[in-house]
Amino acid sequence: MSKVISANMLAKGNVVFLGVNGTWVESIVDAIVFADAATADIGLLAAKMDEKRAVVVDPFIVDKKDELEGQASMTLRNAIRAFGPTIDYLPASSSSAA
Repeated sequence: MSKVISANMLAKGNVVFLGVNGTWVESIVDAIVFADAATADIGLLAAKMDEKRAVVVDPFIVDKKDELEGQASMTLRNAIRAFGPTIDYLPASSSSAA
């Protein structure tokens, strides 16, 4: 099963994925895809170096699957991290009647 490395940027808190040449990208589509757990562990070691340099926080391996529509995470939690909430969110208007 394919894998990617995910983390949060320390400066902004946004979800990022390990990309080519050790860069951090915001789209799972641009992430380096590791073919197996052994190579993903090597990628995680590189990500942990960025954690020590205070670039990212909490890097971890995410299982990924390819779908007709593109790439997706195998778990709901990580799908939400990659693509945002599963529902549209519109805050209720706070109009007060006096």
